[in-house]
Amino acid sequence: MIGLLFLLAKIIIVPTDSATIQKGMNGCVSGDTLQISNGTYLEYNLSAKQGITTLIRGESNANNVIVDAQKLGSCVRMTATNPGSSDTLIFQDISFIKGYGVSGGGAYFYYQFGVTLRRCKFENDTAYPSGGGGIGGGQASGSGISCAVKTENCLFDGCYSASGGGAENMYYTAYIAINNTYVNCGHANVAGSSSILSTSGVYGYGLYKKINSIIWDCGPGDSLFYYGSLAQWDSVINCDLDTVGVNSNVKLKNCIITDPLFIGGGNYHLGTESPGIGIGFNVTSVLTTLLDLDKVAIANPFDLGCYKYTIPVTNQRKVIIGVLFNGR
Repeated sequence: MIGLLFLLAKIIIVPTDSATIQKGMNGCVSGDTLQISNGTYLEYNLSAKQGITTLIRGESNANNVIVDAQKLGSCVRMTATNPGSSDTLIFQDISFIKGYGVSGGGAYFYYQFGVTLRRCKFENDTAYPSGGGGIGGGQASGSGISCAVKTENCLFDGCYSASGGGAENMYYTAYIAINNTYVNCGHANVAGSSSILSTSGVYGYGLYKKINSIIWDCGPGDSLFYYGSLAQWDSVINCDLDTVGVNSNVKLKNCIITDPLFIGGGNYHLGTESPGIGIGFNVTSVLTTLLDLDKVAIANPFDLGCYKYTIPVTNQRKVIIGVLFNGR
């Protein structure tokens, strides 16, 4: 039966087959792919059906496919009507910008189990009065975990919140982040917030794992703040962290606390002297696709952050000239 469903699966193209992203999401059934053509889409509070397997992807990459919520709501906002049901929902190669929500300005997932965000950008997203300018949500308190979210090769830039984490704020969630870059995320006096609260770049209460990621210029509180009795699974592996630091519940392994030395000027590719080049954990078995945010192939040894380090063209020319010269 499952095989038959996938044989009948179709590709729905926005705006050719469906005028809007939301209408396309409404029309998807298990196995379908929703492909969003290059362009900017003024939509907010996008929501997919629960309990289905769906790929929602940009036509090319996150630079060219943009969901602009215009501060009218979250870019994506999903609340499960049947908590704990298994979804296989993937958002891929999309930018979520100017989202605004109580939590999760860029994307909000409540009791969603099995969501992956791959090669996505979260830029200038805001949460008020709670946290998670980029991503927020989770579930109500309880003994079990009914919310599971994964991010791969994503960029969080300029995401702010009134409290909690500027980039992420998830409660009672199994959350795995692999090769992400977090910059300029933290607290801002947004929407009338009058004081700087105990806040951070990334905030979590649940089962968190962060691998090969860069968290830089985030604060003003701890760059990473994990809280509560579920923190025993928390682990931060082969990451580069802001000098602002981390709180005591965060468990670090093979991490560095130093300037990642980006190229600069808003370009978050690693520069030639970056300490994050080649020191990443081998994530071959946990990354769904071995492509960075630019869709450049990545391989072991892995770099930190959402972009693979590539030798600048000028340096490549120097190497070639050197080889030719020495070979004479």
